[in-house]
Amino acid sequence: MWNFGGLEKPHFLLQAVGTAHRDSENGDSADLIRAKGNPIVPDFQQTPPAKDLGPSGHVTYSILTDTDKFSIDSTTRVVKIVNPLDREEQQVHYVKTEARDQAREEPQLLSTVLLKVSLEDVNDNPPKFIPPNYRVKVREDLPVGTIIMWLEAYDPDLSQSSQVRYSLMDHGEGNFDVDKLSGAVRIIQQLDFEKKQVYNLTVKAKDKGKPISLSSTCYIEVEVIDVNENLHPPVFPSFVEKGVVKENVPVGSSVMKVSAHDEDTGRDGEIHYSIRDGSGVGVFKIDEETVSHEDGTRGT
Repeated sequence: MWNFGGLEKPHFLLQAVGTAHRDSENGDSADLIRAKGNPIVPDFQQTPPAKDLGPSGHVTYSILTDTDKFSIDSTTRVVKIVNPLDREEQQVHYVKTEARDQAREEPQLLSTVLLKVSLEDVNDNPPKFIPPNYRVKVREDLPVGTIIMWLEAYDPDLSQSSQVRYSLMDHGEGNFDVDKLSGAVRIIQQLDFEKKQVYNLTVKAKDKGKPISLSSTCYIEVEVIDVNENLHPPVFPSFVEKGVVKENVPVGSSVMKVSAHDEDTGRDGEIHYSIRDGSGVGVFKIDEETVSHEDGTRGT
């Protein structure tokens, strides 16, 4: 028996369509989507034609969901991507789609189906250091092997693409190293403030994405802090030094010179002199660097 009236509404074989697609660009066709290796048909080839004849049997398709990511051809039923997709922004999209007949004399009939688009990940994000650059101060007397800081880089991709490995592009003249897995930066050679006060290191963070891995760099400023290594006191060659001066010498005349020796090196070995006690306090003065004693009296 032929049905000439708009009595049979169009219907989908499936009430929901599961799909998966990697991060995509404009114009990619959703009819290439696959889910777990099983082909699905978001262009609705599985949709049976309406049983009505004439305009009532002609079905058009449209998207009901308010989206700027997808479009559907009203006659070919092909769903296309019209704006870039990004899994890191939204992993799953739900697109409600309608099939409607074109009945003219009777009310138009319709059916809907929910299209689920799950995005597969691609390695499109390089690791990002947190913070983007580092500054650290370290004492020069820290032992070899000391961890001075931890690096941290975040990659929003999934699986291997999110796994980050660290490396030093500049080892600071061989004084530093970084653990490739943990990001721990260690001292591997004794630091010396007298030799170098600041090191500028360049660190790379690289993911394990395939077929192409992505990377980024950051900079570490390591400031070496001086530590007083004063192990030896200054020593005079004798316990008592003797000097003679005439009573009528003018003020400012040199009386004698003293010297002491310090076994320390660098700034710790620099010696400064001063008069600390005795009956000559206020009468004599000493140059703290040139070690010359001067008569400070106002003789008559």
